[in-house]
Amino acid sequence: MKRQFSTALAVSLAAAIQLGAADLYVTDNANFQTALDTAQANGEADTIHVAAGIYNISTTTTLTYVSSVGENYSLTIQGAGADSTILDGDKNVQIMDINTSSIPDDWDADITIKGITFHEGVNKTTIVTAGGGGLIVRTNLSNINVEDSIFSNNFSAGYGGGVYANSSHGNVTLTNNTFNVNSALMSGGGAAAYTLYGNVTLTNNTFSGNSADDGGGGVYARSESQLSKVTLTNNTFSTNAALSSGGGAIVLTSAGTAILTNNTFSDNTALDFHGGGAYVLLFHDLGNAVLYNNIIWNNTAGGEGDDLFVDNGETYVSGVKSVKLYNNNLGPNANFTTGKSEDLYIVYTDTPVYLEADNLTVNPLFADAAFHLSESSPLIDEGNVSAPALPATDFEGDNRVIDGNDDGTALPDIGADEYVPDQLAQPDIDVTPTSLGFGDVIVGNSKELSVTVSNSGNANLTVNSVATSGANAGEFSLFNGCTIVEPGNSCTVTVTFTPTTAGSKTATLSIKSDDPDEATVDVSLAGNAKSPEDYADDIIKSINDLVEFGYLVGKGKGKSADKRLNALMNMIETAKDLIEQDRILEACNQLHSVDQLTDGDPIPGEFVQNVNPEVDAVKELNDMIQELMDSLSCS
Repeated sequence: MKRQFSTALAVSLAAAIQLGAADLYVTDNANFQTALDTAQANGEADTIHVAAGIYNISTTTTLTYVSSVGENYSLTIQGAGADSTILDGDKNVQIMDINTSSIPDDWDADITIKGITFHEGVNKTTIVTAGGGGLIVRTNLSNINVEDSIFSNNFSAGYGGGVYANSSHGNVTLTNNTFNVNSALMSGGGAAAYTLYGNVTLTNNTFSGNSADDGGGGVYARSESQLSKVTLTNNTFSTNAALSSGGGAIVLTSAGTAILTNNTFSDNTALDFHGGGAYVLLFHDLGNAVLYNNIIWNNTAGGEGDDLFVDNGETYVSGVKSVKLYNNNLGPNANFTTGKSEDLYIVYTDTPVYLEADNLTVNPLFADAAFHLSESSPLIDEGNVSAPALPATDFEGDNRVIDGNDDGTALPDIGADEYVPDQLAQPDIDVTPTSLGFGDVIVGNSKELSVTVSNSGNANLTVNSVATSGANAGEFSLFNGCTIVEPGNSCTVTVTFTPTTAGSKTATLSIKSDDPDEATVDVSLAGNAKSPEDYADDIIKSINDLVEFGYLVGKGKGKSADKRLNALMNMIETAKDLIEQDRILEACNQLHSVDQLTDGDPIPGEFVQNVNPEVDAVKELNDMIQELMDSLSCS
């Protein structure tokens, strides 16, 4: 696989640089920065596809994107999945810096980061506008989206140990991310999300073990405008700590609305001041706070409000700057009537500023450390179905409003988890990818690719069968590693493409399971079988491309370098002619000679050499020669 993929990648990337293509592909640090350089000035909406692998960013410098004037186009950086694409700063360097704020009008320059792990990034800059040990994104008018990513062990001397997302007028959205053991000297140990006129939305994120020397051990989420909202839904906060306030989170709005719905805060700490679980600050008179269906339990604070502290000031305008608490569960020492107690403290509680109903102070009876509710939890079906921003599903995709206590009425639970009784549990199959492209494979050779079968449901998934069908099904063989897949787990089906004749080949892989609404999932299979002589042509073309784009040259002094390069290509051309004449033994002898001149052994010597130290073009060329020899069964 590597022999064909890497060379093709080098060529396609070089072509992308030249043509300003909207899709860029990277597999190493140098190509990554090259792709960012291309995207920031090519006048197109770009997607950078980052292949699986561990990228040691500390060996280079921070991956940087600064959009050029007029580059009002979106950028998506898509990893192969947070478990597969890992950017490692090795506690030495900030990992990534994305900045479109140099464009006054960047309405269309939305930034999306997805499916990447940011690990051990460090930003030592202490100015207020800096931050994000793992990632910093800054925009004027465009939106910022960070999805399906992991931030672990990052540090910032400013805001946001893991990520700092700052937009003047755009929305900032964090979805399905994990923030673990990040730290910041300012606010937002795990993340800092700020917008002046847009909305901040956090959904299905996990914050654990993060810390901030200022406030918001897990997250610092802030918006300013009267029309803006800061919305937290289905997030879990545990074992985060802040030296100041907001052990789990600081949620701040100057004149807008703070909405917290179905979140879980547990075992967080505000060491010196207020709000061990959450600190909600309404900065100006027009601010509002609305909290529904949250568990805020077993948190501690050095000041007021072990679980929750709401700072809505001592002065207000009648009917505004209100605080509403409905169907929440706090610690046993929370007094919802007065709003001034050990576990709950609200600065101003006069009616109509403060309204509350149906809140609880009971042990949630978690089933595990992931904050699932046990069968006997008193919070099952105790939520409010009219909660603002009530999600359709819980933090792991289970339906949110179900009849969990079997009383005939479906109501949401309190907290990030929705308890699902055994009789309602069912599997949910997810197959990725849904198509496999094998590219070029020489007749007689093989190439393997895999699909992952995951179970995102809440009952065991039974994979009943896997099979191929279609015109060329016989040229795709299977190894099935899937039988019973437990909830949250996955397995692999490996497909091997072994073409017997040249030409385009297609088939369909069908995976059948007991998923109640998706019993069969089809995966399209496609590959292009190359004859050995056609592949020899591909090798010659690859040499020309590698030379053209500055990756490969002949080895020698003066004109001898070009002569050696031409001689090598002539030898490959001769081998091709011999293959066409079915003189396979002679073709193998010729290819053996080419192999010896490209294998890195000084004896008898090399005919070509690398130009760019980041791309081992000589090895890639030798790999292709070996591939061709394998297809001919050269001994």
